[in-house]
Amino acid sequence: MNPEQRQTLQAHVTEIAKFLYADAVEQGMNLATFGEIEQTVRRQTLDHVSSDLGLFWSQLAPEQTQEKPEN
Repeated sequence: MNPEQRQTLQAHVTEIAKFLYADAVEQGMNLATFGEIEQTVRRQTLDHVSSDLGLFWSQLAPEQTQEKPEN
């Protein structure tokens, strides 16, 4: 990743973080300790980001998503 791409990615990550933080606060998730923040970030990422990344990547390379039989 080149520096310009990294900067763009960071800007998008910051925007995603703002949405997820607002959602966590709205849902009353615990954010009092570093451990609670880490758990909330992981939960929010799994629930709202990871599945969309996987879906996006699978649509870009459908031929690579097929399981290859092991010999």
